[in-house]
Amino acid sequence: MAVTMKLKYLDELGGGRKRFRRRWPKDVAKVRGETFFQKPLKARSGPAMVAEWEALSKEFEATVAAHRRTVEEREGASPRVLWKEAQQEAERLLEGARGDEEEIRQVLAEDIAQRQGDPMLYKAVIQPDASPPPYTLADAFDLYGREKIDESQGRGPRNRLSRVRRKVEKALGSPSKIALVDLRRHHGRELLEHLQSSKTSTGKPLSPRTIRRELDLVRALVEFALVEFDLVGVVANPFRKLEVKERGAAPKVESKARLSLPVEVIAEVRERLSRSKRPELLLIWRLLEGTGCRSSEISGLRLEDVKLDHETPHIQITWHEDRRIKTEASHRLIPLAGDALEAAKEAVRLAKGGNLLFPHYVRENGAERLSAALNKHVRAVTDNRKHVVYSLRHNFKAKLVEAGADSRIEHRIMGHAAENLGDRVYGSEEAWLKAAAEVVRRAVE
Repeated sequence: MAVTMKLKYLDELGGGRKRFRRRWPKDVAKVRGETFFQKPLKARSGPAMVAEWEALSKEFEATVAAHRRTVEEREGASPRVLWKEAQQEAERLLEGARGDEEEIRQVLAEDIAQRQGDPMLYKAVIQPDASPPPYTLADAFDLYGREKIDESQGRGPRNRLSRVRRKVEKALGSPSKIALVDLRRHHGRELLEHLQSSKTSTGKPLSPRTIRRELDLVRALVEFALVEFDLVGVVANPFRKLEVKERGAAPKVESKARLSLPVEVIAEVRERLSRSKRPELLLIWRLLEGTGCRSSEISGLRLEDVKLDHETPHIQITWHEDRRIKTEASHRLIPLAGDALEAAKEAVRLAKGGNLLFPHYVRENGAERLSAALNKHVRAVTDNRKHVVYSLRHNFKAKLVEAGADSRIEHRIMGHAAENLGDRVYGSEEAWLKAAAEVVRRAVE
């Protein structure tokens, strides 16, 4: 008795010829720009046709698997970026080829298909004029990272952007799959709900302040993308005007975010730093104590910024190629007195005529390495997480207050923006420096 077997995905071409024709899954069809995988069979019947059918079935399955494997490997990449890369690769493959371009593209596409190559490259070869994929949330993150993140500020801003991107992915799914034109208000609500239910590394809920800061970042990068991608008026930013509720918790007191360091902690840290293999660490610590500066402001000092021969010895905090500063108000002169003046003199001697006072901490991510090195010593003598190097600014500000510093002088020494225009603009710098020096001397004594 003869056994017959009906093969799927075959259709008739005429004259007894057959064709293997199978519909691509939607995700593959979208990338390849075609609906069906189809090839005519050479054999018309018998075992040869079955063998050919089996080979084409395996080719189809392998192509689908290769596509999905490629997608997984490049999950976070923007489809638009991948499309541009595929177009460039397609043009590279065509370089030097002679003959009819359409035929060459067909041959190349056939070769890519047989090797189960990148489906997007296949599409770029066979449909070079196809429209690029729409801009996605991944494009917004990438654009913001390129245009708005200042690498001179260390890894902090870049790490924060990456951290927020991971949270967006957990809340909404892969940013590369969310087209900006498809953004709706529910995306904003879902992200807000996710952040409100998230926990810190210690298991505590995120503070409303942290939630607002992270929402503000997403709102800002989407707003920037809408302008740069000409989508203003087409897409409404769903991350605007999201209300973060306090959930009945007492508002966080700003002054408690960081604590001043107790005298005994400062003494123990100094003692540890005096035994450090890097003598500049103790000098930096002493300057931080006696000026209230930020770590990056001290680590980035040049010799020309230290004015020891001036009638009023001082340091100058200013922008230069090796060190950016935080705000316009951060440009300032800070009088030196007491131990900070002695530390500055010693640092200048150790610099041996070089351009930078502490060159080891002016390299890439130097400020972060400095903070980590100093905080390691702080953590060795106190387990209070609110005790950090930055706490020395709180210590110094408290000394200024105790010394009776006028608020205008206090703001200028600390690098805070003055509320009054006159306080920011008017007055002789020399006169201000002398007045500030008297306050600083009282403070450090």
